[in-house]
Amino acid sequence: MKIAPHLPTLLPIKKLDGSSLLRAVGEAREALARFDEELRKSKKNLFERFLSFDLSELENYDLARDGYLLAEKWVRGKKGFNGAFFCALHKTFKGGSGKFREEQNWIGPHGKSIDEAYYLPPTANRVPALMKNLSTYLSRKTEEPLVQLAIAFAQLLIIHPFMDGNGRVARALVPAFLWKRKLISKPYFFLSRYIRAHRLAYYQKLYDISEESEWEEWILFFLRGIKEEAEIPIGER
Repeated sequence: MKIAPHLPTLLPIKKLDGSSLLRAVGEAREALARFDEELRKSKKNLFERFLSFDLSELENYDLARDGYLLAEKWVRGKKGFNGAFFCALHKTFKGGSGKFREEQNWIGPHGKSIDEAYYLPPTANRVPALMKNLSTYLSRKTEEPLVQLAIAFAQLLIIHPFMDGNGRVARALVPAFLWKRKLISKPYFFLSRYIRAHRLAYYQKLYDISEESEWEEWILFFLRGIKEEAEIPIGER
């Protein structure tokens, strides 16, 4: 059965039950603070070490490294997470045009046509406005940062602003955002291992947002990822 393109809810999420997230936020923040304390004590240059831990399954390591370096440079320049940031990041990762898509893309079984897709992102003409809304949301200072990051990460994937490489762009936002909001002292925090380990739950919970607006379950999943990754000792990376 052919499905229609999804139109995401504009941010911020108005009906979010923040009380259900308090414990998970607290645990994730505590784990992240302990991680950063260990990070601050280290005298070594850990960028390559952390990146290797995060990107061990990628074929093009050099392009991925350049993407993360671009994100770090962007934050150092005190620039916001706007459309230019996401386009520049995508261009670095994928070597493409660095522009939002102008065609309909889809998510479905590998090698199958759009008629067999199980998720259609919004139509291409809606992408610029949706990305502007996302950028505005990321600039808000009144949100709990970890919840804000969880929502922005999912929204970026739901919009799917590029024909491919959207997941890598979203994952690069994580260390850049945490560093910009001063939750970590260096932009060395990655979620790829957690996502790989829980791939089915990852896709299901994203799908549940688009189908049932299950934002709380996604945020709890994301916060567990922050906590789990933060609890891995630096020496084991």
